[in-house]
Amino acid sequence: MFTKRLLELIGLPLLWGALVYGAISLRELRFGSDHSICGPWGCGPTTPSLLAMHVGWLALLAPPFLVLPKRIGLSHKAIQRISSAIALVGLSGVFAIVAWQWIIWLPQAGEWSKQYIWQRCGFAVATAIDFPLLQLTAIGIALRLLNNQSNKLRTTTAFESIEPSLSSNDLHAAPTTSID
Repeated sequence: MFTKRLLELIGLPLLWGALVYGAISLRELRFGSDHSICGPWGCGPTTPSLLAMHVGWLALLAPPFLVLPKRIGLSHKAIQRISSAIALVGLSGVFAIVAWQWIIWLPQAGEWSKQYIWQRCGFAVATAIDFPLLQLTAIGIALRLLNNQSNKLRTTTAFESIEPSLSSNDLHAAPTTSID
């Protein structure tokens, strides 16, 4: 018991730190040429830097959001609400970026670049690395799926533990009622 607790208190944070460090180290990757996301509006950060930030946010946020709710004993319903809120925050941020592109950028854009509005929206969302919007959306969805999966497993296991006590005849018999 002591070893498990020690691993949980020291080993997991070290592993988490290594994961975050490894994710941020992706900025050192070198591709054939330093590509970046470019379009009629200009270019964004280099691909390794962008990748490092997106994976870094995911490495920083995913472990606590995916492990702690179950670890601290939150109910299935509470985890569902938390996962919905996390995904909603991420989606709201993405929606705000897209709305800003349509309301602010599009009227100011030149005639030749207006046809690229959806590419511009994708560019703006992909390069919005100050806030982990895509990561929160993914974590919220993943937490919801993991919670539903564990709830199905728990329900199935509970049903299977009752099932062996019933005979084959009891399982397939029609319900009976007695009138006294």
